[in-house]
Amino acid sequence: MHKLNLKLYSLLTSIFLLLNLSCEDDYPVIFANNNSYSLTLSHNVVNGEKDYNDGGVFDRSEIIATLNLISPNGNIIEPSANSQITFEVSFNPSTGLSPSLTHMDGTPLTNNSAMTDQYGRVVLSWNDAGYFGEVTVSCKYSTADYDWVPENGGLTFEVFSVYNKVTDLSPISQDIADVQFTTGTIWTNPIVAVVRQEETVVPNIDVNLTENISINGISYITQDLDFLYFTDASGITVYSAQSDSTGQSVFNINLIGGDELNSKLQNNELLIEQDIFIEDENLSSSIDFNNNGVPDLSGSISLRINTSTANSFSLVDTLLLEIDPVQFIIDDTPTAINNGGNNNENFGDESNSDSDADDNSSTNSSDDNALLIATVRDVNGSGIAGIPVRFSNSDIYGTFTTNNVVSGDDGTSQTTLQNIVVPTSNQIYDMTLTADILDPNDSSQILKTASQNFQIGYQSALNISQVDIQGGLDVALIQNFTTVNNVNVQYSDTIKVNVIDSNGAPVENVPIQFSLLPNPDGDIVGMISSQQEWSDSDGSAMIAFELTPGDLVTYAGQTINPVINIYINDDLQETTNNQWTINIEGYPNIEYDVHEFNFYSNLLPDSTPSISMAAGDTLILPFIAKDASGIAIEGVPVQFQIYESEVVGRAYGLLADALTYTCCTDTSAVYADVDANGVATPEENIGIAFTNYYNIITEASTRDKVRAFITDPITNEILFQDEVTITVELPSDQTEASLQLTSEYYQLPANDNSIFTSTITASVIDSLENPVPENTLVQFQSLTLDDNGDLVSIGSIEENKFTDNQGTATSIFNMESDAGLAIIIGTAPQFNLADTIYVNLTSTQASSIELTPPFPFEIMVQGGGGVEATGLEVRVKDATENLVTSPFIVRYQILPTAPQGVYLNASDENNYLECIEATNGVATATLNSGTQPGSVPVKIELFNTVDNQELTDDFCQSLVYGDPDDPNNGTGLAALEAVPVTVVTGPPEFGQINYSYVDITPIGGGTYNVPLSVNLWDFYSNPVADSTNVYIWIEGIAAPWDGENITYEFGDTVKWGGTDALGNIIEVDSLLYIYNVENQTDDLLGNINPGQGASIFGVPIWRQVAQPGSIIGEAQIGMEAPDGNSYPGLAWSSVNYGTSNMFDNTVIKALTYKANGEKLIIDGRDSHNGEGLVLPFQPGVLALGSDVQFWNYSVFGDPGINDLDDTVAVNISASLTDYYQYPVDNGRIVLSAPGANILAVCDPVDTDNDGFVGCCDSFDVLDNTTGLPSNNLGNGDGVCDEISEFDTCTVCVSNGGTWIPDGAQDDPTTLFTIEINGPNDVADDTAYGRTNGDGTIIWNISYNEALNPGDGQNPETYEDFTSTVTGQLIDPLQTASEGVDILLIKSEVNENP
Repeated sequence: MHKLNLKLYSLLTSIFLLLNLSCEDDYPVIFANNNSYSLTLSHNVVNGEKDYNDGGVFDRSEIIATLNLISPNGNIIEPSANSQITFEVSFNPSTGLSPSLTHMDGTPLTNNSAMTDQYGRVVLSWNDAGYFGEVTVSCKYSTADYDWVPENGGLTFEVFSVYNKVTDLSPISQDIADVQFTTGTIWTNPIVAVVRQEETVVPNIDVNLTENISINGISYITQDLDFLYFTDASGITVYSAQSDSTGQSVFNINLIGGDELNSKLQNNELLIEQDIFIEDENLSSSIDFNNNGVPDLSGSISLRINTSTANSFSLVDTLLLEIDPVQFIIDDTPTAINNGGNNNENFGDESNSDSDADDNSSTNSSDDNALLIATVRDVNGSGIAGIPVRFSNSDIYGTFTTNNVVSGDDGTSQTTLQNIVVPTSNQIYDMTLTADILDPNDSSQILKTASQNFQIGYQSALNISQVDIQGGLDVALIQNFTTVNNVNVQYSDTIKVNVIDSNGAPVENVPIQFSLLPNPDGDIVGMISSQQEWSDSDGSAMIAFELTPGDLVTYAGQTINPVINIYINDDLQETTNNQWTINIEGYPNIEYDVHEFNFYSNLLPDSTPSISMAAGDTLILPFIAKDASGIAIEGVPVQFQIYESEVVGRAYGLLADALTYTCCTDTSAVYADVDANGVATPEENIGIAFTNYYNIITEASTRDKVRAFITDPITNEILFQDEVTITVELPSDQTEASLQLTSEYYQLPANDNSIFTSTITASVIDSLENPVPENTLVQFQSLTLDDNGDLVSIGSIEENKFTDNQGTATSIFNMESDAGLAIIIGTAPQFNLADTIYVNLTSTQASSIELTPPFPFEIMVQGGGGVEATGLEVRVKDATENLVTSPFIVRYQILPTAPQGVYLNASDENNYLECIEATNGVATATLNSGTQPGSVPVKIELFNTVDNQELTDDFCQSLVYGDPDDPNNGTGLAALEAVPVTVVTGPPEFGQINYSYVDITPIGGGTYNVPLSVNLWDFYSNPVADSTNVYIWIEGIAAPWDGENITYEFGDTVKWGGTDALGNIIEVDSLLYIYNVENQTDDLLGNINPGQGASIFGVPIWRQVAQPGSIIGEAQIGMEAPDGNSYPGLAWSSVNYGTSNMFDNTVIKALTYKANGEKLIIDGRDSHNGEGLVLPFQPGVLALGSDVQFWNYSVFGDPGINDLDDTVAVNISASLTDYYQYPVDNGRIVLSAPGANILAVCDPVDTDNDGFVGCCDSFDVLDNTTGLPSNNLGNGDGVCDEISEFDTCTVCVSNGGTWIPDGAQDDPTTLFTIEINGPNDVADDTAYGRTNGDGTIIWNISYNEALNPGDGQNPETYEDFTSTVTGQLIDPLQTASEGVDILLIKSEVNENP
C-alpha cells in the first residue's frame, strides 16, 4: 500500500461517451381530448426460426409496428390508420455495412418514416445488406403534445451469419467428350461447387480457390500454369466466387490450346481437380488448415474432358493380348494348408520354370486375380492412345473389374479378371480370354481381335495331370509277418505307393485314396491307418494295415487275404497283390500260450527249491513263464499263495503280492539283476514274475511253502504251478550277520589324476557266517553333506546289485565332476544290514574362473554419502566345476571405458591393475568408485603362481596372457570380461526448474496446463539417479512479512510461511496474506503475524489468498516425460490454472534432499533471471473497435487553406477473450495508432514503476493554489483525492467519477520536497492499458487535420490518411489484434495563390 500526499498541478479529464436509446414508459397519458394511443413493436422471422444475412433469399426479419387509439378506460377504440410512424435503428457501425429497414417491396423508407395501413400497422422488412449481429429498433408516433413510443421501449433481435449454416461444400462433376483443343485458342467451360446445409443450399457464401490444382492426379500450383486460369462471367480473373440463390459458386475455367496443354493429356483425357475452401470465423468447423485462427471448410471442383479420338482407329494395325499369370492355380496341398491356408500359386508354362518365372508371376494384389494387358499398335509398332478395347471371357468363371478400357499413351489397356472360382478340384479347365477393338461406326463389327488360353484349377489336379498314365503308379507291399502269433506280435503291414511323371521323376503332392475291400464273405478284416495320403518329395505315400484284436480272435488259425484299392483317378488306380496272405496263429488269451512255468533259480529243472533265511529278512521269489519254443512270455498273470506250512491253517510269513504279471509290459517295473552280473536290465527280466516273502517270527524255526500258479481265464482251473520251501532259522542259531564295504580307491582321482572311478565291494554273510544266498539284493548310495548339513548325492554309483555265490556284490562309483567327501553306504535290505565307507574327492588343475555377482552391484560416486566400494569375488574351478585347492594368481584389470576415477583396492600408481592370490579357489579384490557414474567393465585373468614371487604392480603388469600350449605366447590359464558393477550418481546437489510458454495447452473445463521440468544433478554434474523423489509447489509473489520494520495497512499483501516444531520455516507452506483491517495499522494491533490466525469480531486480521493455480506436487527423476520418453535427471509436473489467474506472477519451487538429509530448495526464478512464471494468456481473441472509422475535416471542421487546427476525438476499445471465450482481466495491451495523440487510457499501466497510476476525484485533499494540504475539502478543484474506494479507472468512471492519471499532480512552481510526483516525474505511457474485469480497455485518441497535407497545387487538394490501429498483448506471450482502419480526408478544394 502506497501512502501518497497528492498535490495539484493540472487537471486532465477523460470523457468516455455512453450512447443509450431510451423510450418513455409512462403509460397511459391523458390529454385534453381524453384519448391516448397504444404503440407496439414486434419482430417475426419469415421462412425460418432464425434470420441469416443471406439478403432475404430464404429467411428475413419482419418488423411490425401497430398503432391503436385507446379510450380513457384503456380499451382499444380502433386502429389508427394513415398515421406516420418514425423508426430509428442502431447496430454495430464498425462493420462498414449499411443495412436498413425497407418496405416489403424493398423500397426504402422516406425520412425513416412509414404510414400505417387500415389496420394501424406498418409492416417493414429488414434488409441485412450482409450485416449480422444485434439490431435495435425503436419507433415513435408524434402528436402535437406528445411522442408515443412502444410500451416495451423497442425491440432487439439478432441476425446470424449465413456461414453458421454451412455444413457441406461439394462439386458438380462434369464429363465433357469430343473436345477439340486448338493451339492458341481459349476453351472455356463453367466449373461449379454447391454450398449446402445438409440438403438445403446456402447463398451468399464466398468460395475461394486454393493455389493447389490436380491434373490427372499430378499436383500443380495454379498460378504456375500458363495454359489455365479462372475467370468470372465477365472474363475477369478471379480467385473466389459467391454462391447464388441456388447455392452454386461458378468459376469459368479457361484452357489455352498448345503443346503445354497437350503434354498433360493422358489417354486423350484431362481430369482437373481444383481445391476450394470456405473460411469464416462463424463456420461451425474445427478445421483450420490455413493456420490463421479462422475456421475452414474444404472441398474441390472437378471437370473431366475427353478429346476426340475418331481418327485414331484408322491407325490400328495390330492388337496383342498378354495374361499374367497364364494359369490360376489354387494350392490345396498340405504344404499350403500348413503354411496358413489356401494360396493362389501362379504358374507359367514349363519353359518359364527358371529365369522366366518372375515374368509370369502375378502383379495383382488379390489371390484370385489375373491381369489382362492389351496393346494397340500401328504399322511401325508404336502404341496408339485413346482406343477403347473390349475384353471377353469364354466361360463364367470370373468377372472383369472394368471393360471398354481406353488405351493409354503406350497403347496399352489393362483390366483384371477377378473373383475366379474353380468348380471342382479334380480337373484343369481351359478358358479363352479375348480382347477386341470395335468399329466406332458400327459396334457389331470387330476391327481387331486377340485371344489367349487361360487355365484354372487346383494344384492337386495339376499334380495328378503330371503323373504318367502308363506306369506312373507303382504299389508295393512291405509285409512284416506272414504268420501272426497274437501273444507276441502287433501285426502291421505297410502299403507304399510311388507316383512318377513320363520322365520317371517323382511327382509331389498327389492325393492318393486308399480303401480296404471286404473279403468274399462281405466282411472287412483289419483296418488301414488313413483313407488319403499325399505323395512326398520322393513321390511316395504310405499307409499301414493292422489286424484288430477282434480279428485275431475271429480268424485265429485261419489264413486271410486282405485287398486294398489305391485310387488317384479313373486312369490311375490299382489294387494290392492277390498273393498277400496272412496266417493267424496263437490264442487270444495269453495263458494258453504258456508251455513251461517254474521257480527261477540255478537248480536243475523239476527239483523242488528250498531256501533258508533269517527271521526279519525279506526274500525275493522269481517265477518264469515260457512258450513251447522256450521263449519267455510277457504279461502273463501269476498268482501267489502260502500253503502246507508246519501248522495246518497257519502261514508264518506273508507275501507282498497275490498277483503280478511277468515282466516287462509294465515300463515302470523295477528290474532285478537276475543273471548276477551286477547290472539289472529289462532283457534278463522278461517273462519273470516276482513277489517278496517276509517272516519276522524269532521264537522258533518255521517253514512255509509258497506256490505260484497260472489259471485258465475261463474255467479258473490251474494250468501251471511251481512251489518253493522257505525255512526261517531261529535267532539263537544265528551268529551276527554282517555287510562289509571296501573301495578300490579311497581318494579320487587316482593314479596321477587319470582314474575317476572306484569299485565298491560289499561282502555279506548270514548269521551262520555263510555267504548269503546268491542274488541277494545289495543297494548302494553315494552321499555328502551340503552347506546346510543335509545329505545330498555326490558322484554316481550303481544302486541295485545282487550277490554272487560268495555273497559278494560290486558297484562302480564315478566321482563325475564333484569334489568333497563321498559317503558310500551299502545296504542288504533282506538281512537288514548296512555299512559305510568314505572316499575323498579332490579338485584337479584349474581350468576356469567365475565372477560371483557382487553385492552391492551399484555403488555411489565418491562423496555421495552412499556405499562407494564393493568386492569382486572370483572363484577358480577345475574341469569338474569344483573349487581348486592349490593357489593361483588372479589378475584384475579395469578396462579403459570405465568411468573416471574408479580404482582397485587401495589407490596407488596403477589404480586399474591388481593381482590377488586365490586361496582355496577364491580371490577377492575391492572396486572403488570415482567421480563419474557409469558401468565398470573389468577383465580378469588366471595364472599359475611363481615360487618366491611377490605380487607387485610391476610383476602383475609383466604377466602375459596367451595360449597355454605355447610357452612363447603367454602363460594365462583362463580369462573373462564382464561389467559387474555400476557407479551411480550422487545425491542432489544442484537443481533447476524450467518451463515453456510454447507448451501451454487448454485441457478443457476452462483450465490451462503448463508443463514444467525439474533438473537435478550431483556435485560432479551427473544427473541424479532415477526414482529420486521431488516435491513441487507454486506460490504467489510478495515480500515476506516483516513486523519489525514495516507498518501494514488495509490491502497490503505479504508472504508468510509456517514453522515446524524446531522453529524452521516450512517452505512448502508459504502463502500470501492480505491485511484485512480498515482504518487501523498493524502496529496498533501488536504486529500480529499471519500465522497467528487472529481475528476481530470474527473477521481475520490477515486474510489468506489462494495459490494462483494447482500443480502436480509429487514427481520422480526418470519418470515419463510428456512426449512418452524418460530422460536422465529430469522430473516432470505441470501447472493448471484458469482464466481468472492469467497474468498472475508466480514462483515455482521444488524440494528434495541432499546426502545428509539437508533440504535442497530449488526456486524457478533462479533459472529465469529472477523473474517468476507469469501465467500466460492462451491465444484467444484480441479485438479492437473504433467509434469513428471515417472523418472528413472539410465537413465536420473549418475549411480553409491555412486552417490546420481541426481535430477528431476517437474512442478505441479493446476486448480480450481467451480460448474459452471468457473475458480476461489484467492483460497489458499496447496501442499503436499511427498519426494519433493518445490522450488517455482506462485502465492505465504503471509504466514508470512509481507505484501510482492515478486516482478518482471523489473529494479533494490538496489545494491547487498553495500545493499544501487543503483546509477546504471538497472545493471542486478536481485534483487527486485521498484514498478512494474507486481504485481503478473503470470503477471510478462507472460510478460517475473522473479519473486523474499519473503525472497530473506535478506542479513545477512548487518545491519538490513536498511533492510525491515532482516536476521530474514522468507520467505513465497512455499507449499501455490493462484490461478490466470485462476484458476491455478504452483509449481516447485524437487526430489533427495536418495529417492530410495539401498537394501545393492551385487549386489545392489534400491527401487521404489512413491510420491502421492495432493492439498488442505484451506479457508473457505477444498476441496481436487485427487492424482497424480509420480514414481521414479533406474533401475541400482551396485556392492557392
